[in-house]
Amino acid sequence: MALRDTSLPEPSGPVPPAAGRAQAAPPLDPADRERLLHGAHHDPHALLGAHPVPGGVAFRALRPFACAVSVVTDGGRTPLVSEGDGLFSAVLPLDAIPEYTLVVGYEQEEYEVHDPYRFLPALGELDLHLIREGRHEQLWKALGAEPMTHEGVAGTRFTVWAPNARGVRVAGDFTYWDGTAFPMRSLGAAGVWELFLPGVGEGARYKFEITSQYGGRFLKADPMARRTEVPPDTASIVTAAHHEWGDAEWMAHRGDTPVHEAPLSVYEVHLPSWRKGLTYRELAEELPAYVKDLGFTHVELMPVAEHPFGGSWGYQVTSYYAPTSRLGSPDDFRYFVDACHRAGIGVIMDWVPAHFPKDDWALARFDGDPLYEPGNAQRAEHPDWGTYEFDYARTEVRNFLVANAVYWCEEFHIDGLRVDAVASMLYLSTAWGGVTAPTDRGGLGFGLKWNMGWMHDSLQYMSKEPVHRKYHHHEMTFSMVYAYSENYVLPISHDEVVHGKQALVSKMPGDWWQRRANHRAYLGFMWAHPGKQLLFMGQEFAQGGEFSEEHGPEWWLLDEGANCAAGDHRGVRDLVRDLNALYRDVPALWQRDTRPEGFRWVAVDAADDNVFAFLRHDAAGAPLLAVSNFSPVVREGYRLDVPVDVTAWCEVLNTDAARYGGGDVTNPDPVKPEDGHVRLTLPPLATVWLTPYPA
Repeated sequence: MALRDTSLPEPSGPVPPAAGRAQAAPPLDPADRERLLHGAHHDPHALLGAHPVPGGVAFRALRPFACAVSVVTDGGRTPLVSEGDGLFSAVLPLDAIPEYTLVVGYEQEEYEVHDPYRFLPALGELDLHLIREGRHEQLWKALGAEPMTHEGVAGTRFTVWAPNARGVRVAGDFTYWDGTAFPMRSLGAAGVWELFLPGVGEGARYKFEITSQYGGRFLKADPMARRTEVPPDTASIVTAAHHEWGDAEWMAHRGDTPVHEAPLSVYEVHLPSWRKGLTYRELAEELPAYVKDLGFTHVELMPVAEHPFGGSWGYQVTSYYAPTSRLGSPDDFRYFVDACHRAGIGVIMDWVPAHFPKDDWALARFDGDPLYEPGNAQRAEHPDWGTYEFDYARTEVRNFLVANAVYWCEEFHIDGLRVDAVASMLYLSTAWGGVTAPTDRGGLGFGLKWNMGWMHDSLQYMSKEPVHRKYHHHEMTFSMVYAYSENYVLPISHDEVVHGKQALVSKMPGDWWQRRANHRAYLGFMWAHPGKQLLFMGQEFAQGGEFSEEHGPEWWLLDEGANCAAGDHRGVRDLVRDLNALYRDVPALWQRDTRPEGFRWVAVDAADDNVFAFLRHDAAGAPLLAVSNFSPVVREGYRLDVPVDVTAWCEVLNTDAARYGGGDVTNPDPVKPEDGHVRLTLPPLATVWLTPYPA
């Protein structure tokens, strides 16, 4: 089947009549014919199209479903002679190759189309050079399916890297998924295959039909596809960007302050389940407003690149350059990011360059041999995940991944990438030093690192009954031993609320009131601790159930009409809102996150009391005093030695406040120091923040 080439003007009258039978073209070499028909020829353009021969110009077309094919030149329309197997050819008595089109006839109708095999390559030598060297920073503009006008004709350029293949053909909904008619040409040592198809445009579904060096033939989705079908369908889709961005002000100023010296409070989201059933555009109307209302500075999206199995939450990627089509088109995703930026919300995206699944239609053994994965089977397979590792030793594979990171930032205005499973890529533990150190000092050059040690230790402490916490006191203080070795994020991520680990509030001991009080006190401690914050969706209102991508957050818990405890959950959400507001307004909580002079213990060894107290200082020395009481008793007149010259302290946050669902044990009046110490009322299972009065 052939598509009507819409770039051609509609004929003013009937197609010119046939001009008599033409002379037969010289027959193809039998070996060339065999390779061409079986998708194993490296240069189909040498056999198809128009070529000078003795006596004129030979025209040859491969249209396997056609009844007849004619060539149309200024001299009229000349039928080509059938050679069998869908091949048609003839020699016209011409001095040079003319401008021409083909008329392809089927049983019911015929179409006038441009011949793909009359075009020069639509990929330049510089592109090929950069691809071969692994230095093409905009690889997505060189490989994949690119709608374009080439030599004055509209169509799509298809290119794919498959260096081990004997042949590659384009198959799609426009060929009934038979690639016979459209073999691609090899562009030499770069391992790239190319074909410009006139008349094929946006929305066309396609795959590459690859013939391996062992003779096997199979369909593969485009590794560089920028749009895909909705899973479980797996075809790639021709697409182009049309979104007009409205975030110029955000983009101009997002890098004004280094991230480790700026407030960063992250709300981690699984987009497909945050509000089940919403599209990118619908999410754009709801999520930025929700995140802004709660005061988070950024959202972090669990992987949005296309993945076949929803239960992987996006961590088994098959199409690295395509936002998942489950929620809409690539332009719809651009609209979502744009909406976040216009609301003042940054967008971080989980990125998964450590491994990929073994689906036979995707990257695995792409051209019949290991290509994106190492050739050594022991190195290729990840033993824990049942996936393939990338072959980082190969320049083209590194280019594929590096360009992919650039792609999301350039094409979708993503503000940062959270690189998944870096430890797996390094084959070492997460204790690798220098993750956030500059590369010129031997570091890995990341901006921030998840502090998994703090997360593990602090959750271990919080899970204990208060009577036992004194024996685990060091688990809450040990993080400060290494706090300045990296630029840290404190992550309570999706990983901590799945697979039997329980939701954050459900990790806490005691009855429902105590669990919520522990939850609130922990958040207050976390927001005051050096490091940036990350909180997974649902934990901001203390949902009790684990994360489920099938159901999403338990929003019904906030519905007062259906749940008598709705106020409890709304109280926790109010606390998160206030934590974020104070956090952004008090530079002491973020300005010196990576400098020792920004922190000082006030009470580090009060294990018997389950009390922790410390000072945070901003660049000018202005302090904030944070005190956590992780015991279920009120401590009246609790003495803390505070070596800061402050006339009086004012309580600015108390996680036990009644509006958060607490018992409202507070310090309502300014607290004046006496001889270098203060005496505070510490509410049970609570964290309080104080700043110099007047606040």
